[in-house]
Amino acid sequence: MGQLSTNIWIDCDPGLDDFFAIKLAINSIRVNIVGISTVGGNCSVYQATQNAISAISPFNNKIPIYIGSERSYSGENFRYALDIHGRYGLPVKQNTTNLKSFNIDAQRGMKLFFDKSSSPITIVALGPLTNIAKFIKANSESMKNVERIIVMGGAISVPGNITKYAEFNIWNDPKASKIVFSSGIPIYLVGLDVTNYIHASRQDLNKMGKLSCEIMEPWFNQNKPGAVFHFHDSLAVLTVIKPNYFTFETKRVTVDTSGKSIGQTKLSQTGYLVNIATVLNHGLTKKYLIKNMLSI
Repeated sequence: MGQLSTNIWIDCDPGLDDFFAIKLAINSIRVNIVGISTVGGNCSVYQATQNAISAISPFNNKIPIYIGSERSYSGENFRYALDIHGRYGLPVKQNTTNLKSFNIDAQRGMKLFFDKSSSPITIVALGPLTNIAKFIKANSESMKNVERIIVMGGAISVPGNITKYAEFNIWNDPKASKIVFSSGIPIYLVGLDVTNYIHASRQDLNKMGKLSCEIMEPWFNQNKPGAVFHFHDSLAVLTVIKPNYFTFETKRVTVDTSGKSIGQTKLSQTGYLVNIATVLNHGLTKKYLIKNMLSI
């Protein structure tokens, strides 16, 4: 008997790695995307929403998409990563959609689905945790069907990628991260400790499908020779599709919310219980992700 499909809600800020993570989930029979919410981070929440629409549109998919937070939990502007992902959050501008038709925001969309769901839900968080923190604070009862939150974020034993202390997603909204980590819902952290080691080079383009090449080739052209693309967010999705590729160790983790180390995730005896991922086989994991890119 095959593995049953897992219902996942993706909260994201596409972003190139989010873009491919969404496609990875769509391509898998082992996950069922029940909804997508967007948040500012890699780019503005409006551009992120356009990119999420583009990620599902080749599949004529009916997955509902909801616009989420434009600013952090504290109301501060996000710092975008256009220098990494491209001017539009992607290296190539996607077809635009009239976002005025999106009359249900992420908070209402999540509540509508979570309240009526009769099956367990896994939230896969690929951007700042703002939407999820807001929802937990306002709708704690609606979280009863959420069995876990998988977070692409954090850096426990390696340096950060936005400061030497912090990973980008956590750093962009550390207060939201602290709320989510302290919620009591099982947290599975897929951080730079894992994602730093799974990447693609220009030489991998010949293993990719047409759409993947149309997105990735301009990215390599915009970056320095020898640059590599880190799959980051796809690893969080992959923990659902191929759980046997990973192992998790439960430790206590805290999040710094101020000072020069703001956004740092670190082990602490007084921290919150978090399940921290490690990859069992780097080569097998990369091969699977490249194979997925071959199909799109």
